[in-house]
Parts: sequence; structure tokens; C-alpha cells
Amino acid sequence: MSNLPGMAYRCANNINWTMEFVSEGCFQLTGYKKDDLINDRVMSYANLIHKDDQLLVYETVQNAVNNHEQFTVLYRINTWQGRQKWVWEKGCAIYNDRGDVICLEGFVTDITERKIAEEKINILAHALKSVSECVCITNMRDNIIFVNKSFSRVYGYSLSELVGKPIAFVRSLNNDPAIVKRILPETLGGGWTGELINKRKNGEEFPVHLSTSLITDDAGKPIALAGVSLDISDSKRHELELKEAREKADQATRLKSHFFTNISHELRTPLVGILGFAEILKDEIKQSEHSDMAEMIFNSGKRLMDTLNSVLDLSRIEADKLEIKFVEVNLNIFIDENIKLFQSLGAKKGLSVIVKKSEEKVYVLVDEQLLFQILNNLIGNAIKYTEKGSVSVEVKTINENNKNFASISVIDTGIGIKEENIKQIFEEFRQVSEGLSRQFEGTGLGLTITKRFVELMLGQIRVKSEFGKGTSFEVLFPLHHFIDSFQNNISNLDSEFESDDTELEFELTELPDILMVDNDEASREITRLFLKDISKVDFAETGEDAIKLVKKKSYKLILMDINLGKGLSGIETTQRIKKISNYKSTPIVALTAFALSGEKEEFLKMGCTHYLSKPFMKKDLLKLLKTILF
Repeated sequence: MSNLPGMAYRCANNINWTMEFVSEGCFQLTGYKKDDLINDRVMSYANLIHKDDQLLVYETVQNAVNNHEQFTVLYRINTWQGRQKWVWEKGCAIYNDRGDVICLEGFVTDITERKIAEEKINILAHALKSVSECVCITNMRDNIIFVNKSFSRVYGYSLSELVGKPIAFVRSLNNDPAIVKRILPETLGGGWTGELINKRKNGEEFPVHLSTSLITDDAGKPIALAGVSLDISDSKRHELELKEAREKADQATRLKSHFFTNISHELRTPLVGILGFAEILKDEIKQSEHSDMAEMIFNSGKRLMDTLNSVLDLSRIEADKLEIKFVEVNLNIFIDENIKLFQSLGAKKGLSVIVKKSEEKVYVLVDEQLLFQILNNLIGNAIKYTEKGSVSVEVKTINENNKNFASISVIDTGIGIKEENIKQIFEEFRQVSEGLSRQFEGTGLGLTITKRFVELMLGQIRVKSEFGKGTSFEVLFPLHHFIDSFQNNISNLDSEFESDDTELEFELTELPDILMVDNDEASREITRLFLKDISKVDFAETGEDAIKLVKKKSYKLILMDINLGKGLSGIETTQRIKKISNYKSTPIVALTAFALSGEKEEFLKMGCTHYLSKPFMKKDLLKLLKTILF
């Protein structure tokens, strides 16, 4: 009996369970020596029993004794070491001839580990019932032995309907066989995760995300396979909806881009004739009345060109196709180099444009062309909305929240903006003066584009205004610290306005022969008139005609339209001409109405050496010719 894993006993049937005999297992079970318990010498067995279980033990034993039955009972004891153990006891009463109880005999064994395991199993079982994921356990033959409530709810089967069925019972036949074949071996090797198509009891197929794992016993022997699946029908549907929405958005973007490309080309081409002939007429007509008409035609064409450029700028921003080239710029120098243009515009209205520069060098990291357009919009607006007084441009450095900024302010004494209208001035196509009686021309895009440009260059713009007294716009860029020895030599930006191009025409007195390839009659005639006094220009309407001409005559420069209508394109013509030995290094200018972002770079990459967008002014063409030929 000493070898049994527990304690055999004989005790009195009293409230103390006074021990008359205990086996050697007493010490291992209770921590007390067997002599400590006999006759309650040190401790009665009743006092070892957990106080919450004492009544349960007493009533269970007495009921069995009264009915002359064996008893079994589970309860807790407190050991000498202070540990709590779960024990299982089985015993019976010993009666005399008269039926009186002589004693109780039985056996008590430690079941603590079993109880802990049972509690874990109960917790796990409760968890499996509670989780929202579908849990399925199969034996090693892949037959189902357990599913949780979520599995039954999602698939529509009860546990009894699935037990013994192969896992393939709930799988669709539309799964990729190669994927299905990999699941079991990969599960045995550690686990598999992926997506499958399963089916419900009603036959409906649906996508699931499945993760499998191997279940082993304490010795590491595989005993079962577990799978946790999640119905991803909703997410797949949302994914499909998002994909369709993205495709529609991409298609809309492509259509929009295609539309703007076409509209840009189709508007720029006739503007060549409008602006070109108007420029020639206003320079050559002597009568004041007719000269004024030519001036109005030219200004109207310029206004249309500005509108087109604004719409295209906005479309490039929205399509995320605006290329930004950051360079270090000294704002004082930049303002000096470009202020004459704005002073000239202000002078036409009798306004002075005043510059106030910082005494220290103010460097920022910006795109020069975008910075010029920001100034052009802000100063241009200030001049437009100011009838008397002045426009001031101020450059300084400020510190806000322990950060240093370069500040450019444009301050006017114009009409001002009502407080309730300030929020709308940066909205697309909005103007403070709107409706049939609006006072000022424009698309309402200038400030929208300005704000976008500023933000794209990590800056901010703010406005203060008092109605009837004037407005102040302030643009802030992070101050860029730059070493003097590496100062940028900032060159003048190409723009539609130049202050001293008058000498250019006189410098270009004799140019070599030029070939222009263009199917637009107005473009050809404008170019002929622009260059009639300084160069002999030959013309070809098609790429094929151009190739014939270059084989007959040696041209020092070729002006090439890109869209030639029929036959070879301008790029194809350029590439063929470049293959002719004496034309390998001849400058070929892409003279085209394709003027969207990236198109210039594309044409240069495909063979053209220079680029000029339509419509072009006489000074633009002459400046380019001077750059190429001298």
C-alpha cells in the first residue's frame, strides 16, 4: 500500500475524521507525517480540508453511510507547506453485526494537475465557443472531430452533421488543386495560411482566409489538425468595389488628361494665328484706331492663353503630374531680377510697385518657375484690384514657434476683401466679385493655383484684408541656410514678359536658311513674317516633304511641329532626318502646341534638341534662335 500514489486511511466517522491509520503516502500528499494525523495528535484531517469544502465532504460521506453505499468526493486540502491541492477520495463505511459504523476506510489521491488541465480545457472550450472566427479540428486523416459555434453559424451545419466528414466536405470544387494539395503537408510542417473558396450548407460559395496548425501531445506526437477560417466575403466585396472605383477614377483621369491634351493642342494652334497676326498688326499699323483694335485682339488672345494655362496648371496638380525642381534661391536677388516686369504693369495704371528687401540674405529651397508664378499671380492680382496708391513687395525673415521662415508679402491699397468672403478666395473658380455684374475679369483659379504651388513647396499662405482699404498676402517658406561660397547664380526665368528684348531683333540681322515643318497655315505664315527680314525660311507641310527638302538643301536649323496630321509625325520625321549624315548634329526645335507637363522632356528624349511651345511671341522665337545659332 505504501507504493500507491496517494494515501490509504482508516478513520472514525466523526466531525474530525480522526485517523486510526494512514499509509506512507500521507507525507507526500499533505506534508504531515502519518503520526501527526493519527488520533489528531498534531492536526485533524478535517482541518486540512478547505473550509469551503468541509460541509460538502461531511454531507457526501454521511449520505453514503446512511445508504450503505460507497462514496466519492472531490475537494481541496491545505498542505503543511501552505499549498492548496485538489484531491479525489473514494471510501466506504465498515459496519458491525448490528449495522453500526465501526470506521471509514478509503483512499485519497492528488488530482491537482488533472484539475488544472480540466480548467484549461474548459477555458479553451469556452474560448472556442466565443471566438468569432470559425474553428475546425480534424483527426490525422483530415476528418472533422470538432467545430465551434461560429463555424456552425457561418457554414450552416451543426456539429453532429459534420463529425466524421472529410474537411473537403465544406470546400468548393473551384479551388486551385495545386493550392489545396499543399495545405496538408505544409500544416504538418508547421502551418499553412492563405485564401480558399468554401461552401455553406445551402451551396453558396464564399471566400475565406484560412490558417492551419498541427496539434501534438506532450511527447510531440501529432494528434490532430486545427484550422481557423474567417469569412472575407465583405472585405472581398469592398476590395472589388474599391478596385472598380480606382479603375473608374483612373479611367476618368486618363480621359481628363486626354481631354486636356487635346484641348490644349486645339486651343494653342489657332492662338498662334490670333496672337501672331495681332502682334504683327499692332507693330505695323500706323492708324491709331486700327492699332488699338490690334492691341485689343492681342490682349484678348493673351487673356485666353492665360486662362488655358491656369486650367492646365490645375489639372496637372490634381493629376499629381506637376514636376517640382527644388533649387536654392536668394529671394532678394530673385525679386530684383523680376520686379521690372511688375513695375511696368503697374506704371500702365499709374501705380508704383515698391520693393522692400531684407538687409540679410534670405535663402529658400523652391522651384523657381513656381515661385515666379506665385509672385505673378499675387502681384498681378494686387495691380488688377488697385486703382490708386501702390503695391508693395516685402522680403524678410521671421521666427514663429521657434522656427525660422522666409516671408514674402504683397501689400496693396486696393478694394480689399470683405471678411465673409476671405475663405472663398482660394476655392476653384471663385471670385469675390461674381455673377452677371462682376467687376473684374479672370477665371478664379489664380489664388487656387497659388495656394497649391505654395503648399507643394512646403510653404503656407495667409491673407489679411480690410474692405475698401487694401489686402496683404504673406507667403512663408522654411528658411534655407546656405553657405555664401556656394551661392546660386539664379538666372532670369523664361516668361511671356521681357523688359529689354528690343536689341535682340537688331542683333539677328542675317540668319542661315531655316526649314519649318508644319501643317498649320497660320503657324507657317506667322513664322515667315517674324523672320522675313533676317532669314530665308522654307516650308514643308508633311514629314515626307521635309525629308525631300533636306536631301536637296543644307539647313542649319529645323522648326518641327509634332502633330503633322497625316503621314509621318514630327518625331518620326526628326528621327529619319537625324539618320542623314550631314544632319546628325543639326538643331531641330519641337515647335508644338503639345505643352503639358512631361511633353517637352519626351520630345527632347526622342530626338529634338530644343523646344518652344505654341503660341509663341516674336521675341520668344528670336531669343531661341539667338541661343541656338550664336
